[in-house]
Amino acid sequence: MSPDTMIYVKIGGKKYTLPVNPEEIEVSHPHVDKTAEIAGLGEILIPQKPGLREVTFNSFFPGNDDPYVHDYRNPRTLAKAFEKAWKNRTKCRLIIARSIDYDTNMQCVISDWKITDRGGEPDDLYYSVTFREYRSYGVSQMTVVNGTTTAANEPGTNLTAADGALSQRVTVSTTTVREMDSPQMVVGASIALNGVYYSDPEADQEIGTANGDTAALTRIDSGRNAPYYVEGMGWFKTSSVSLVG
Repeated sequence: MSPDTMIYVKIGGKKYTLPVNPEEIEVSHPHVDKTAEIAGLGEILIPQKPGLREVTFNSFFPGNDDPYVHDYRNPRTLAKAFEKAWKNRTKCRLIIARSIDYDTNMQCVISDWKITDRGGEPDDLYYSVTFREYRSYGVSQMTVVNGTTTAANEPGTNLTAADGALSQRVTVSTTTVREMDSPQMVVGASIALNGVYYSDPEADQEIGTANGDTAALTRIDSGRNAPYYVEGMGWFKTSSVSLVG
């Protein structure tokens, strides 16, 4: 894994940068294809949409701010945040910004979380974690209205049949409730660019000016003077970047 790879986890509005990259990251899609038996043909495969992604890796929260640490935070603070999200089934967002043009950006929950204390390293906390993809979904709500005091031929009215019997009109309505994600400044987001861009995230050297350009956000380096990077252009300050849509 490239040392330039950055891993972020957003939990309840707070974004955490993993201080030490894992040695390897496993991204898997469970098998969901189905099979069936057809007379005279035998077993056939029925392709299905890919299952929910799972991302698993092992690493540690360092007890000291060594040179290889990306963004040092107290290891117990980080461990408590992850454990709380795991226990409460909090929806998170996992972002893996690689140095190559292949990033991972998904909404998820922490499905597995383990902490290990190792002898001789009292200040470090080792952990293993699994993130499972979360997909928004909608539900239909059915409302039955059966009033008895409205005017004739209106929904909910008692109707008189030819034989004098009473019947009641019932109106059924459906409402779809769907959870929607608010636009977020994450890798891959569509952004509008207005202003100077730089050759590095510290904004030491200007290399051009954008005027209403639209592009995909390639990388985020939080805490820098110009934290947003767009491939083919350069690094932008926060004041020069806005979400589109």
